[in-house]
Amino acid sequence: MARKAKQFQLAANAIAQHKFILRDRKDDFADRCHVKISLEECKLLWAQKEHSTAIDSLQELIDSVSTNSLNLAKEVMNQEIVDMLRRAGKWMASLRVDQPQNIMDKYLKKAVDYIEVQSLYDSVGGRAFFDLAKYVDEQYQAMLNSQAFATSQALFKHKEKELEACQAALSKMSSKEKSSQPMYLVQMRKLQVQVDMDRQKIQRALNDRLEYLLLAIEHYLKCLVYDDQFDMSIFRLCSLWFQNAAQIDANSLIAKYTPRLQTRKFIPLIYQLAARISCDSRELRYIEQDPFQIALNKLIERMAIDHPHHTCYQLFALRHGNVGLSHSKRYRKLDASTIDEKKINAATRILEKLKTIPSVREKYVSTEKLCYGYIELAGIDLSSLDKKKIYNSQISFDRNSKISALKNLVHVPVPTRNLPVNPDCVYSDFVYISEFLPKYSVVGGINMPKVIECRGSDGQLYKQLVKGNDDLRQDAVMEQVFTIVDHMLRKNKSTRKRNLGVRTYIVIPLSPVSGLLEWVKDTIPIGNYLQPAHAAYHPEDLKYNVCRKVMMEELEPDAKSKYQVFSKKIIPRFRPVFRHFFHENFHDAKIWFERRLAYTRSVASTSMTGYILGLGDRHAQNILIDKNTAELIHIDLGIAFDQGKMLKYPELVPFRLTRDIVDAMGCTGIEGVFRRCCEETLNVLRNESTALLTILEVLKYDPLYNWSLSPLKAKKIEHRDSTQSQDSDPGIGAFTFRKNEEEGNKEAERAIFRVKEKLTGVEEGTSLSLSGQVAYLISSASNPELLCQLYPGWSPFL
Repeated sequence: MARKAKQFQLAANAIAQHKFILRDRKDDFADRCHVKISLEECKLLWAQKEHSTAIDSLQELIDSVSTNSLNLAKEVMNQEIVDMLRRAGKWMASLRVDQPQNIMDKYLKKAVDYIEVQSLYDSVGGRAFFDLAKYVDEQYQAMLNSQAFATSQALFKHKEKELEACQAALSKMSSKEKSSQPMYLVQMRKLQVQVDMDRQKIQRALNDRLEYLLLAIEHYLKCLVYDDQFDMSIFRLCSLWFQNAAQIDANSLIAKYTPRLQTRKFIPLIYQLAARISCDSRELRYIEQDPFQIALNKLIERMAIDHPHHTCYQLFALRHGNVGLSHSKRYRKLDASTIDEKKINAATRILEKLKTIPSVREKYVSTEKLCYGYIELAGIDLSSLDKKKIYNSQISFDRNSKISALKNLVHVPVPTRNLPVNPDCVYSDFVYISEFLPKYSVVGGINMPKVIECRGSDGQLYKQLVKGNDDLRQDAVMEQVFTIVDHMLRKNKSTRKRNLGVRTYIVIPLSPVSGLLEWVKDTIPIGNYLQPAHAAYHPEDLKYNVCRKVMMEELEPDAKSKYQVFSKKIIPRFRPVFRHFFHENFHDAKIWFERRLAYTRSVASTSMTGYILGLGDRHAQNILIDKNTAELIHIDLGIAFDQGKMLKYPELVPFRLTRDIVDAMGCTGIEGVFRRCCEETLNVLRNESTALLTILEVLKYDPLYNWSLSPLKAKKIEHRDSTQSQDSDPGIGAFTFRKNEEEGNKEAERAIFRVKEKLTGVEEGTSLSLSGQVAYLISSASNPELLCQLYPGWSPFL
């Protein structure tokens, strides 16, 4: 503990004290303690940056334990030597003091061999498997991205073409040119030798690369089978698998080990796994030939049996790949090009097979009825009705509507209520849907989403938002990433102490043009509070609509003209008021202070997270504030990975930090708590950069995720009204079109590369320190010269 707390002198004193206590003992217990103390000495040397001394001492210890010169019991010796070999290999790899093959053979693989021979899986297996997997994975990545290897391949191809040219020239020689044949033959022999040598060299490298790949996959699988400590490695495993989907041996390893692996570990990747299924037929008797599809289908079937409530909606969404498009005239002619029949076939086969399994049959039958009810409701077209009337009234369900007929769905948990994953795969105690209330309402928005309420078996009402003409898959995947980032922040001691995190909500895509969202209760869009608050607290200031109009008039002029209008006509006459939200909602001084602190921390954590993930479209209606906790919740996450910079009027700021946002932080504003929490959050994201990039790497192989901004979605954003315009245009933003897979991967690589730059502090080509990067981002986000160039619907003055 002293070493981990960096109290090195205290740690050294403790080691010396233990040695003194054990100085006269000569039994097995003392011998084992001596080994542990010696190992702890090595760890202390390493922590003190005495790396060479630490490695030398550890190697001496390994030799003494390997020869059993201490006469340790066999089981004690094996456990200790596994730990020491693993650690020595890890340390030598980090310093690169030996050849990769030597490190692997003499230390990391040797540790794994001890485990498998002595069956030490439960005690030390997981860590050793993980260390070996990580190391060979690094070697694989180094070879995969090696510029030298790419150059040697290019030279080899050049020499091959040169040899072919010589052979062609020789075959075309006339009898008169025979005298020059010996020269060509000599040249050809030289080229042939070079080509053969290069071919052998490249083949050896490819064989080594394949060996590293298979070792990495196998030992990631083993560490997941035998240990729960490395569950995050599931992302790297799936990335390697997807990247090498055509590799037969890789699929064989997956097929071999996944039956022994708890399926709950794959739940965070259900979207990406389900998105890869494909089949030529919906018939149950159809026999799949592709090894990748065989392994993937078996895995998803096991997941669907073990955790039906965490996998069913993803499968139904794929099965409904052609459902709902006919509701919009815009898509009738495009159905054939947007429907992936093979995914529909694969999802249908799995679901039909599940319906034959007694333990889960009723779950899937009931869930399917529920999905069709939601989809039917999402497709109801209300655009022809009087908008003022429907927004202020409750609408009764049609007598024949599917959703109103659903009652006592005892096999279906409330979908917008969080259901923790049970490692035992037993889901008998959950809140199920008792009934839906007979009326629904409509909230503002281009696509007029419906708000319904269902009563749970616990008697509580659960509000849900049903959206049509909108593809919610992007939002669902971003919520998936946000959940993982929140876990990273909660795990870190410094950010956990400050209660830094990212609030999430449940998003369930049901078809390409419909979906269900959790209604985040006790929240309000910050725009809904700020607009009337400005009029109430500063009635003499410019009205909100006037500010928008002034900005719209300056939409096309140059940046200098926009800045003059923004800084001189709007800012002085539209003073911030957000601080009054806390005065109105929290009357006790202690609670008021705590909520303002929670708000400031929430702004910091969501701003840094949103910046790293390139989250855009952060207008005042897409940020909610919790009226009880004052935390922010970001909604509508479809614009990510800096897609907002591709708009006609690009979003130039990294996150929303307008004057009203700062006003609510109190007299210190962006200094103090906010800046410190930004630094702490960004520090965690930087430290977890490998894990974060690995997660995003998996998304690169998701065929349903769009890394570029579709023209329809761009049009929707650029023509939106931040007051939630009722100017409905059915179909805008309802479907995004994936380019061919190669282009999609290029866009993904570009997006991930930019995330990597952000995590290393690179801004505008310059590498910045942690505090320097935070200062740059805060300055950019609050810079009026950038804010004035944003689209007026973003409300940069609010």
